[in-house]
Amino acid sequence: MNKTLILSVALAASLGLTACGSSADENAAADINAATADLEATTDNAIADLNAAGAEAAASTDAALDNAGAAIDNAGDAAANATANALDASGQALQNAANDLKN
Repeated sequence: MNKTLILSVALAASLGLTACGSSADENAAADINAATADLEATTDNAIADLNAAGAEAAASTDAALDNAGAAIDNAGDAAANATANALDASGQALQNAANDLKN
């Protein structure tokens, strides 16, 4: 009778440990799945942030290049106007000098 009782208790303990081990495996698997999902979400967010930063940098670069192009155009126009005004003034000065020599 004692042997039967001891074997029954040992069998019950063994089944309990097996159930605990199985439950621990299931909990570990659930924890791993949750951690994997968190890692995937974090990675997706990081990639989205990098893509947004890249797009913002590209837009900023385009705007800077557009502004630089406009500044170059404006400087070229101003130089051309200044040259034209200087040539007009020189031409007028030569014309005045020629008129003075005639008189």
